[in-house]
Amino acid sequence: MTATPLYNRTQQVFALNIFSNYAGNKKAPVDDLQNDLTKILNALLTDSRMQRYIGTWQVVWGPAVGSYGKDITRQVASNALYVAKNQDDTYVVATSATNPISTYGWLTEDFDVQNMVVWPGFENADPAAPRISNGSNTGLEHLLSLESNGITLGAFLKQTFENSNIAKDLIVTGHSLGGALSACLALNLLNTQ
Repeated sequence: MTATPLYNRTQQVFALNIFSNYAGNKKAPVDDLQNDLTKILNALLTDSRMQRYIGTWQVVWGPAVGSYGKDITRQVASNALYVAKNQDDTYVVATSATNPISTYGWLTEDFDVQNMVVWPGFENADPAAPRISNGSNTGLEHLLSLESNGITLGAFLKQTFENSNIAKDLIVTGHSLGGALSACLALNLLNTQ
C-alpha cells in the first residue's frame, strides 16, 4: 500500500506543472531539449523523496517540446507539454510557462493580444462568435500540433478516455504563458472531445 502523499492534490498538480519548465533556459536542438526533459521527468517522478510529496506519477504522453520562429535557429524551446498519470487514474496535462530566453514565446504567444481571432470551430459563425487573442490562438495551435511517438495530445486523450470504462479525472494546468494556454487547451479539448 502506498503512503498518502504529503502534498494535497493542488500542490501535486502545481509540482507536475513546474516540471514542464525544465526544457527552458537552455540552448540545444529541440530533440535534445526533449530528451533532456524526458530524463529529468523520469528522474523526478521515480525519486522516492519526491514521491513522498507528490505520490506516484508516470509520464504517459510526451514530453513534447516545440520551437517556432526565431527560436528554431536560436535552438530554444517555445513550448513544452506532457501528460502524467497516477494510480487513481488522474491525468495531468502540464503546459510550460514562458521560456525566459524564448523570443517567440514573449513576442508572439505572450504579447500578441491586440489582434483577436475567432475561437477555433466558430470560423463560419456570425460576427458575435467568441474570440481569442492571436497570440493565445497561435500557442494553442502549437500545443495541439505537438506529437509524442507520432500521436498528438488530442489523439492520445481520445484513445485513453474512449477505450476505458473507468472514471478518470483530467486536469489541464500551467502558469504564466502556460496558464493562459492551459485554459485555452482545456476548453478546446472539451469542445472537441
